[in-house]
Amino acid sequence: MASNKSITILLIHGAWHGPWCWEHQVPEVQKLGYDVETIHLPTTQGIAGKTQDDDSNAVHSVLEKLLSAGKRVVIVAHSYAGSIGLAAMIGLSEQERTSKTLPGGVVGFIGLCAFIFPGGFDKATATKGKGGPEFVIWDSPSQGLFVPKDPRGTLFPPDVSQAQIDWALPQLSPQSSLSHGVVPPQAWEDDTEHYTNKFSYILCTEDRVLPFNAQKSMISGAGGADRWITRELQGSSHSPFLSRPGEAASAIHEIVQEFVS
Repeated sequence: MASNKSITILLIHGAWHGPWCWEHQVPEVQKLGYDVETIHLPTTQGIAGKTQDDDSNAVHSVLEKLLSAGKRVVIVAHSYAGSIGLAAMIGLSEQERTSKTLPGGVVGFIGLCAFIFPGGFDKATATKGKGGPEFVIWDSPSQGLFVPKDPRGTLFPPDVSQAQIDWALPQLSPQSSLSHGVVPPQAWEDDTEHYTNKFSYILCTEDRVLPFNAQKSMISGAGGADRWITRELQGSSHSPFLSRPGEAASAIHEIVQEFVS
């Protein structure tokens, strides 16, 4: 357990969420001996015009503060935040910082049912013919923002309790439409030499937002099983931090141990 004290877990929430969504997850991770930090992404604060670059820059800034304090950080990024975390970690690896005699470093990345895209991929263009992702409503509640069409039926089933859903729904916030744009450069493409065997993914088998097979396709498109450590949460929805935080924490712990072994 003592070795975990040197690792800080940075939890990055997905679209429409905020740090509140980790309320049950944080103590489960802390029980395993880790320090935990969170962030509130700019695009999820109901402000139109914010982009993926704003989000990745915000995460990068948090990382730099943690690393300057000598922290060794593992990123856990949920859903939309997959490509955000992978952008923010470029140039901050433990290996690279050690070579420059700088303190701290990013140890690795864990995607939690996360969207993984290549850098330069334009999500808006890719879905233009379909009117964007089918599960969202554009320009709602005002121009430049978007919200999930049926959050109760997509984000949480089949394993989040009704009480938890009722608690979470009022806390969801409109997302900036510009977050559905061009993906920033990604560490799994542009910083692989410093992150060998440091990319991982926790798949959720009953996810209704990013189905299980789509998650596997994301991993395949980013280099496949040879480059990604994987774990599965059997029966999990898109929101394991609500429905099974203990299992999620155990999966995170297993992966971190592989990172540092």
